[in-house]
Amino acid sequence: MRGEEGEEVCLPAISTVWECAYINYKDVNGKEGWECQWCGLSFKPRHATRAMRHVLKMKGGDIAICKAVISARYRNRYQALYDRQYARIDSKRKSDETISDSVTVQQEAAVKSLLDTRKQPGVSGLRKSSHSFPTPPEAVLCPTR
Repeated sequence: MRGEEGEEVCLPAISTVWECAYINYKDVNGKEGWECQWCGLSFKPRHATRAMRHVLKMKGGDIAICKAVISARYRNRYQALYDRQYARIDSKRKSDETISDSVTVQQEAAVKSLLDTRKQPGVSGLRKSSHSFPTPPEAVLCPTR
């Protein structure tokens, strides 16, 4: 598709590969699957990541690459979607790592504090609570009759 002055017009962004007219849901041998309208191959099960890898011609991922010639506009559209999805995944992974690192630092500080307390002479490492109960008196035996 070309604009008024011959420049190529970009396609609108998609939020899932299934929004593209060239990737369609289809029953394959009685099971939920999908079909690539570019090359005509059908796959099962429905798997958005595999569909994306197929049209981006990315090897691996347990999917055959698309043998059709995909126009640059569509390739750019798929690549933009792929980049957005993996940026989100990468951001979540980094956030999870930050939280994990924070917990590790807090745990190490708590252990160090406990060990430092136990190393001090005269300190058992256990502190008495202000709510301690008195020690029960020695058991008094009642004379038997």
